[in-house]
Amino acid sequence: MKLMSSLPIKERSYLFARGEELPSSSDSLWLILTGVVKSYTFNDEGEIIPMGYWGEEDAVGQAISGVEPYLIECLTEVKAVMISPYQLQQLPAVMLRHARYVEQLICLLRHQPVEKRFLCVLKWLADRFGYRVEQGRLINLELTHNELAELIGAARVTVTKLINHLEREEIIVRQNKCIVLIEKHVRELVISGHKNTLSL
Repeated sequence: MKLMSSLPIKERSYLFARGEELPSSSDSLWLILTGVVKSYTFNDEGEIIPMGYWGEEDAVGQAISGVEPYLIECLTEVKAVMISPYQLQQLPAVMLRHARYVEQLICLLRHQPVEKRFLCVLKWLADRFGYRVEQGRLINLELTHNELAELIGAARVTVTKLINHLEREEIIVRQNKCIVLIEKHVRELVISGHKNTLSL
């Protein structure tokens, strides 16, 4: 791994199963080696507020955000190593990428109406965690309708209706528990002002 070769990490790596939570503290971070996690917190009403989705070579933890409570859930099987904030300072590229992804997601979540926001977020997920297949780009995450609803700030029933509508329009297809963005429609999802973020 490129980052591991540039960082003198002696700590052992840990394996986590899908659905497990990574222990979080204010004085340490997790460097993701393989897999995908989501970070989130709660508001006063107990509703989940997603903070981001993180993958290989991303650093995540309360020490980098300052938000409390701060939880980290594995969306896939994950291999990660615990590092200190000081060690993260030795990796400025990781810190810059973290800030960039947060700002991208904030911008995407401002889109209206909700269908446009949903499409933009799907495209962002496909760019970050997907790969090309014959039909288009597959989002390699088994996200539930509820998780997608939490991510875009909508009701679960709204996401279910959106997915059904996009399937009928042949903009997406479902492959097992994953979503594929159809290639011939992907470029239509490039939104003015976000071409660098959303284009293939």
